Amino acid sequence: MNLTIKFIVAINAVILLSYGFLLYRTAYLQNELVMEQAGSRPASSINRSS
Repeated sequence: MNLTIKFIVAINAVILLSYGFLLYRTAYLQNELVMEQAGSRPASSINRSS
């Protein structure tokens, strides 16, 4: 395997791992914010559809 191809594969692996970590952290943060918001809402405003 050529040295240039090894560098391209290594750079792509780093980009892929960092993007996956970013998506993981974003999903975790979104879940925490939703749970915090759901816990702080008063019970009278949860099922207000009409």
